[in-house]
Amino acid sequence: MLAVRDSQQKRPFGLNDQRILTTIGAQLGATIQNSRLFDRVRNFADELNERVQERTVELQEERDRIDSLYQIAAELGRTLDTDRVLDRALDMVSKAIDAEDAVVLLIDPLTDRLYSHVTLLNRQRRTGTGRLGDIERRFHPAEMVANWLIQNTGAVNVADLRTTEYWKTDYPGAEDWQSALAVVLETNEDVQGVMVFLSRQLDHFTEPQLKLVIAAASQVAAAVNNADLYNLIRDQNDRMATLLRAEQEEAEKNSAILEGIADGVLLADANGIVVLFNSAAEAILGLPRDYVLGQPLSRLTGAEGSATWTSALNNWSIRQRRQDEELILDRVDVGRRVVNVHASPVYTGDQILGTVAVFRDITKEVEVDRMKTEFISNVSHELRTPMTSIMGYVDLMLKGAGGDVSEQQRQFLGTIRSNATRLSNLVTDLLNISKLDSGRDQLRLDEVNLPDVIEIVGTSIRGRAQYQNKPMTITTTIDPRLPVIRADRDKLTQVITNLADNAFNYTYAGGKIDIVAQAQLDGKTILITVRDNGIGIPEAFRDRIWNRFERFEEHALVMDVAGTGLGLSIVRTLVEMHQGEVWFESEVNKGTTFYISLPIEGPQNTLSRITAELPATSTSMEG
Repeated sequence: MLAVRDSQQKRPFGLNDQRILTTIGAQLGATIQNSRLFDRVRNFADELNERVQERTVELQEERDRIDSLYQIAAELGRTLDTDRVLDRALDMVSKAIDAEDAVVLLIDPLTDRLYSHVTLLNRQRRTGTGRLGDIERRFHPAEMVANWLIQNTGAVNVADLRTTEYWKTDYPGAEDWQSALAVVLETNEDVQGVMVFLSRQLDHFTEPQLKLVIAAASQVAAAVNNADLYNLIRDQNDRMATLLRAEQEEAEKNSAILEGIADGVLLADANGIVVLFNSAAEAILGLPRDYVLGQPLSRLTGAEGSATWTSALNNWSIRQRRQDEELILDRVDVGRRVVNVHASPVYTGDQILGTVAVFRDITKEVEVDRMKTEFISNVSHELRTPMTSIMGYVDLMLKGAGGDVSEQQRQFLGTIRSNATRLSNLVTDLLNISKLDSGRDQLRLDEVNLPDVIEIVGTSIRGRAQYQNKPMTITTTIDPRLPVIRADRDKLTQVITNLADNAFNYTYAGGKIDIVAQAQLDGKTILITVRDNGIGIPEAFRDRIWNRFERFEEHALVMDVAGTGLGLSIVRTLVEMHQGEVWFESEVNKGTTFYISLPIEGPQNTLSRITAELPATSTSMEG
């Protein structure tokens, strides 16, 4: 407000004075307002300058923090060694926040406890895994802060350690420190440890420094994690390299061994593709390795001389197989060679990996066997003629054709005839074996009335018992439902005769022999049984009775049995030619029972069975 007065006159001011005063007041008011506005603008400018300076300081601190973080990240990225990473991190962060000591504590994965791994002042780091039992661990007071921090929060700025509940000043070295800054090292929610910075001054660390340490901790944790992963990958790589070298060496050894094997080896995978074919297989089969490798077995059937074995192997490999099945082709003609083929499935657990086949060149063995068979056959024929003459003349002399024969001469002639008969039986057995081996003795299939055959065998054994003065009870039992079977009558007679003779030879006088024939419930087979109560077969000898020229000499001497050890071998061969089975049960001093199972319809498709089917299991055949 602007006012004037006159203390001496009444009404001294007029309208003009009022106008002048109003004008002066308006000017004065504008001046005062301008002055106030100027003061406010000046104050705003001062405040703005102050805020600009504060922000400049903040930006400078932020720039320094970012620069420090960049330097830390760059430095940590230069190495993948965990100890060097932690050393450099402690150095750089401690300088950035002016810390007097710093500690990195890591978690022992076995004990789940913290241990001091790296310290700034002492530079003493633990070696090994950090387990308490490895080396004596020195206590650092920073562990008190770290253990508390693990249980409570991710980062902390402690202005005065002595006011906290977890800081114990009576611990060694604890009295030296006043303030601390700590942060958890964590990657993907996986806590690795704690980083602690200490100062001897109260309230030394600031919030910006805490932010710097938090940011740096993430970089350190990532670097430590990367270093651990690198070490793990390096160790795994070293182990893999070692395993690879060992595998390569093993593969080279296996390859050298495989190439050194005289037998041919073929390996096909689960799809029938040939993946391995050694040099011996090349020579034996006459197939180039480059042609065979990578080819399916079905593609090899067109190769010259390979149709038989490749067809059988391919058909067997694609069938549903059990683990105990094998394919055995005894003799396969491959060009001018004779080859034995033995194939087996390769399994890992229950999963089939493929098929391995072994080829053995048996050309020389077959030739030697053929020469041996021919020699035996020739010798047997040559022996049969003089033996027939000897036996004939002995019979004539026994009948008195050459004059009277004294009792002693008759005894001598009887001994000659008995041994000649034994020698004749030997010649007959050798001839039979030679025919079977050479393949010249084929089946002559016809309708056979089995009861007639069994009665003939029974009558023959009864006559032998009477002739040799060895009384014995011989019975034959025929199933009335027994059908006519398709078989080779002569060979079937020989089979039953051999078993019956065997029972007669090894049964004491007064014993019993039963010959039984019956139809089986399946309607496809018949079963012939030859049972005796003789001396029996010892357990140790049972696996050998089917072998040629095998006899248990102790029993043969006790029973005074003459023979060649060929009878049971011939029986088995003739039964298998009929696609039947033969097996036995025996108990020493109680007797033996032989069983023969034969198909009623006779052998079917003999050639294809030999080349394409698996051999019969020998469990039942060999007791």
